[in-house]
Amino acid sequence: MSAMQFVSRWAWSDALECPAAKEIKLNMFLTELEHSAEKAWVSLLNQADLPADGWTLKQLSKRDDPHSARIVYLATQADGGKYIYKHQLRPITSEAVKRQFEVHKRVFDTFPKLPEHQVPEPICLDAETQSCLLSHIDGEPLADPMMRAMNDLPAQMDLLKRAGAWLDSFHRPHLDERRIFQPKFTLRHLREFRASIESGQREVPAKPLILRGIAHMETIAPQFEGQQTVSCLQHGDLHMRNLIVSDQMIGGIDFTKSGAAPVGHDIAKFLLDYTRFMRPAQDISPGHVVPQDAVEAFFDGYKLTGPDDPSVGFLLFSSLMSELKLVPKRRRDRTHGKQRFLEQLRPIARNAYVSTKAQNTTDVLRFYLTKRSLNRAENGEHDIVNAVGAVAKKAGMRVEVLLNTAQAKDRAARGHEYSMVHMESPLNARGLTFRNCYGGPFWQIDQSGARWNWQVARQVFTPDDTPRAEIDTFFAHWRQRLHGDIAAASSKLGYIYMPLQGKLLTCRSFQCCSPVEMIKATLQQSDLPILATLHPNETYSQAEIDAVDALQQRHSRFQLAETPMAQALAGCDLVVTQNSSAAFHAGLFGKASVLFAQIDFHHIVANVADLGVAAAFETAQGDLPDFAAYLHWYWHQAINIEASDSETRICHRLRHFGWPV
Repeated sequence: MSAMQFVSRWAWSDALECPAAKEIKLNMFLTELEHSAEKAWVSLLNQADLPADGWTLKQLSKRDDPHSARIVYLATQADGGKYIYKHQLRPITSEAVKRQFEVHKRVFDTFPKLPEHQVPEPICLDAETQSCLLSHIDGEPLADPMMRAMNDLPAQMDLLKRAGAWLDSFHRPHLDERRIFQPKFTLRHLREFRASIESGQREVPAKPLILRGIAHMETIAPQFEGQQTVSCLQHGDLHMRNLIVSDQMIGGIDFTKSGAAPVGHDIAKFLLDYTRFMRPAQDISPGHVVPQDAVEAFFDGYKLTGPDDPSVGFLLFSSLMSELKLVPKRRRDRTHGKQRFLEQLRPIARNAYVSTKAQNTTDVLRFYLTKRSLNRAENGEHDIVNAVGAVAKKAGMRVEVLLNTAQAKDRAARGHEYSMVHMESPLNARGLTFRNCYGGPFWQIDQSGARWNWQVARQVFTPDDTPRAEIDTFFAHWRQRLHGDIAAASSKLGYIYMPLQGKLLTCRSFQCCSPVEMIKATLQQSDLPILATLHPNETYSQAEIDAVDALQQRHSRFQLAETPMAQALAGCDLVVTQNSSAAFHAGLFGKASVLFAQIDFHHIVANVADLGVAAAFETAQGDLPDFAAYLHWYWHQAINIEASDSETRICHRLRHFGWPV
């Protein structure tokens, strides 16, 4: 064992009989983490090519619990050299330790070489033992002189200015871009958080205050939307103990992020940390998070952007919420530090979250959407969400759009909210599903995710007394709008178009047979070649691919292609499918369809479930049904969100399902 002394919480007397006895007694009281650190230290010294003897290690910080075990030492050599030694016993995340060390190297290599601003130099990494060595910055944590200046505001302001100047030096070499600030991403996360609180999935302290805070940020977000901010490499954990100061110097330590983000993330975290320790709530203007003099002092040093940067203004409120979320609900579950944390943050939050638009309504409508649809909805570009949301808001409901995840579905299933989901089964007893009716501004809202069980599917198609000229004009307009000239000029080139969907080897409850069996049945019923396509949004197993390949090898009339739907419809004689929407569009091209599964537009196709296989194919060879009349009838059963009566029709539809609109 190398000659070194570990100085920890234990004090050792020089009166011990001999060095061997000293070592035995020391090891009796070392924890598993400390033993691991001692062993890793020897290996690290070898890699760093540093002397093995003459070291004193003084513990600076330690966390040791079942989930995390980390320790930091100040390592001092006999000749006066000083280093920071970090060791992590658990979790075992060697790649993450390596990435963090690489971040430190990147920062050191690019940081301005100024005597007044510093960062530690990474010396050596032992990824296997999760240990590293960095140079030591002489000084003390900024929190210490700040606390000594508790009653000296000018001294505090000087320290804030120095902190701002250091952060400017940190951010400036890593200026990524000037970008448009979008608070919608923060709001998306906060709405998920609120939904989890209201459903009982998440318990929080100061629940009314937190809900008020989320409502306040929703209210102020438009003030910051669309303005320019600055994006730079993010520190990630900038607080007063991660800045080291001396009379002539200030340095930063413990960088945690490797990517760029708006500068407001670092600035807000630091200024909130200062405020919660140093300033009473009465120093802060209502509707603000930080005292104005502190903001001005910080930006006296930070010049990359100003206090009017939208990311600074908005993320101060978000940073406050992020800190509140870390506090357990029950007093007995809080450490002394977390209790103090809450006591510091609560008066700041009461002062900051002053919005009167907290909306205490118990009626909430949440749309659960895919990521793409969520982006459109947040940008005000999702027409049906806009239309239904407007009706709900007029009825006094709070309307939110959230990402449709497994966790969100579980939360909605246990809650009492009103919910809407796209093209899926409703999520709870108050849930509905919505789906476009195969084109245009026509939408259905229903209680079932199975289209063949929708109200329109159960109705009998009876052509109304609309004048024929009006029907033909309606049909021609939508054929041209959806498909252009190719639909009107379609012909029959002697093949069957077969758009395949998912689960090719499985016969599901709404199907007459599996898709592969459908292919075989079609080959038996017709001598025409079959042009089949796979669904672009489906993922197929190797067994499914092998089955389709085998059919191609066995039957020269069957082939897979990547032909676009409109092109395939324009040239085919017949469409055969389970229940693809291509069968609906076939009517716009003047083509008949055979379906092997249930669907809502079954009235106008030859359905195997109703007729049998042979009769369905025979029916499809007969006279074409009047698709123009059917299209006019079918789409008038739906909600046309471009029509002047769309709001009334949405309202009637929601009332039909018991919604309070």
